[in-house]
Amino acid sequence: MLEIYSHTHHPLHDKILVDKKGNEYQIDVVTEDFYYGKFISIMYRKIGTKSHGCLYWENISCQDETILKSIEENQNEYFLKDFDL
Repeated sequence: MLEIYSHTHHPLHDKILVDKKGNEYQIDVVTEDFYYGKFISIMYRKIGTKSHGCLYWENISCQDETILKSIEENQNEYFLKDFDL
């Protein structure tokens, strides 16, 4: 089951991610995915280009080791610019 949040439902939508090199990316889509539990994934676009990608961002209840490792790596590689929950 895939749940897609609009910008009115999820606070990450349209926020800016910054990687360790200083590149900035806009978050275009936020989804709640399910694979051995729930987790949040985001689709992002490099600002000023058409380059885009997807990454696993936050664990809710996922038990898959590969996804958990990817979430940890992404949390260490990227940070949210000017964002408070």
